[in-house]
Amino acid sequence: MTLFKFRFDGKDGFLSIVEHEGFYYSFAEKDTPKVKAAEETGKMLISYTARNPEFKEVNVSFSDDQEITQLVYKQLKEEKNFYFDELDDSLVLLKIDKE
Repeated sequence: MTLFKFRFDGKDGFLSIVEHEGFYYSFAEKDTPKVKAAEETGKMLISYTARNPEFKEVNVSFSDDQEITQLVYKQLKEEKNFYFDELDDSLVLLKIDKE
């Protein structure tokens, strides 16, 4: 199980991560200020470690690839690391650059 931390608007949160083909992926609620800001800037403050976080501005985009979406969802469910109740249209798949 991999967790990253993010920081937005002075608050920290966690991202459940799946690594696939050179990127990290995580789900987030679509209609949140952090997602809206990432859509506008293409960046998020992310720490690649949850313990002793060191936040860096990281390139973030959004994936609408259904194959990757299902792969990430399945892996997070198997690891019991899927934060949300179900995969639906309220979620977006973040595609996070590696360090």
